[in-house]
Amino acid sequence: MDNLHVDLARIRAGSLSAYLLAIVAVAIAVGLPLAFPYWLAGMPFSLLYLAVMATTFVCGTKAGAFSVGLATLVGWFLFISPRFPFEIHNALDVSRLVGFVVVGTIQMLAVAAMRAAILDNTALKAAQRALRDSEAQLHQAQKMEAIGNLTGGMAHDFNNLLGIIIGNLDLLRDRQSADPDAENSPARPSTRRCAAPI
Repeated sequence: MDNLHVDLARIRAGSLSAYLLAIVAVAIAVGLPLAFPYWLAGMPFSLLYLAVMATTFVCGTKAGAFSVGLATLVGWFLFISPRFPFEIHNALDVSRLVGFVVVGTIQMLAVAAMRAAILDNTALKAAQRALRDSEAQLHQAQKMEAIGNLTGGMAHDFNNLLGIIIGNLDLLRDRQSADPDAENSPARPSTRRCAAPI
């Protein structure tokens, strides 16, 4: 469905390319029964409906409404009153014309609703994907915070142990201050060096 969203997004509703596509779709729908009258004898309006639905699905409601109007005019000229264009001769011509406009509009609106549902579903999937990504980032940040708390606690405990060792070394030095070797003991500078980064 993502590819469908990209293709539909290329043709903006109301743009010139949307209206040109509507004209081409109606021209194809009119040209087929004229080119193949024996095979498509009873289908001219069905093909026009198909052109309206295709235009609405690909280009949106504005181009779909344009294709309904264009298909109505062309269908009236070619299929309802071919000998006397744009003249209404009887009630049957009026009913055909009104019927085509009503059915074409209903189909256009149904296809527009289907198109909107597809595009909304695509937007929903994109939002769900973004939510999953942000949840994964939050989970990673929480893990890093937990590791930071753990290492900070361990460093604090280690610093407390070093403080005890340094305190005991100071006590030992004070008791043995008369001994010159106690002053040059490597234990005190080593513990001070360990405690400095913490």
